[in-house]
Amino acid sequence: MSEGDKVLIDSVYINSGGGKIILIEVINKLEKLNLLSNFFFLFDKRLEKNKEIPLKNLNHKFILAKEKLRNKFYKEKKETFSSFVCLSNVPPPIFISKPVHIFFHNDLLLSPFRSNLSLTNKVLNFVKKQYIIYRNNKKYNWYVQSNLMYKKGIKYLRLNPSNLNVTPIFKEKKLNYLNKESNSFMYVSNGSKHKNHKRLFLAFVKAANNINSVIKINLTLSNNEFINSPYSKKTAPENLIIVNHGQLEFSKLEKIYQKTEFLIFPSLNESFGLPLIESINYNCKVLAPNLDYVNEVIMPSIKFDPFSISKLSESILSAITKKNIKHSKIIVENKIDTFVKYISNNV
Repeated sequence: MSEGDKVLIDSVYINSGGGKIILIEVINKLEKLNLLSNFFFLFDKRLEKNKEIPLKNLNHKFILAKEKLRNKFYKEKKETFSSFVCLSNVPPPIFISKPVHIFFHNDLLLSPFRSNLSLTNKVLNFVKKQYIIYRNNKKYNWYVQSNLMYKKGIKYLRLNPSNLNVTPIFKEKKLNYLNKESNSFMYVSNGSKHKNHKRLFLAFVKAANNINSVIKINLTLSNNEFINSPYSKKTAPENLIIVNHGQLEFSKLEKIYQKTEFLIFPSLNESFGLPLIESINYNCKVLAPNLDYVNEVIMPSIKFDPFSISKLSESILSAITKKNIKHSKIIVENKIDTFVKYISNNV
């Protein structure tokens, strides 16, 4: 295949979290279909040392996560690609007349002033949202993870419904791990305000003060996030064990999934909530808020009000003390085959 027939996959701004999972799953699917040679990958430089991406098998380039550098790349290379795939929410920085596919997965950009972020981050996300609207073209194809995001995309980004597709992408690895550590919980998230860590910590403290059993909570915060979080203030009762593992590659994260009994997920805003699905694949029982983003993708074992410390605490105690808690269930279909088919049409 000549250079001009290749498809560009632009993942600048993706370096962690759900975006990285989507990127890795797309690469893995293309590799299984023997299509990798038809694609060129533009990566965020922060992924340069990431061991989860098989770089030696890829046509690729790394650049810093700056829009002016992304703009420069597109201006210089736009004629060398047959189509363009933007995996990190943002359309091409210049107008492209060829087929364009944009995967949007950041709920916080849709209605920033309704979020629980700081005022600075609300303003920053508002600017990003306006930039996305400005750079969009009615001919571009858009992809989201859920029907909820489909509705929000039309409402907040003014997307064309006829060019908007619901294509959930997640890891599928259903395994029955039975040797779980009793009364162990995990919360896979960063330290953003909307992740609701303050209420979660106070709920665990309240639960631990009302039971003699030892409770363990596993976290995946960065070192700085943990130091600045309520978990590090050394005010927890002795029977509450808090372990922060830091930001993990999935190969290390899955070992925690394997041995942990419960995933607790009190986030107030998500576009999809990948850990909800990942944890069920490792036989974890899920405690999750009674919110739309949850109800569209799974049936949790226990639901709670994420705005109430008391309700959060009650759900923790119920998970520990009640017998025969129902298993959680995935109710959404993985559409990675559909997405890959769409982006490969010009190959």
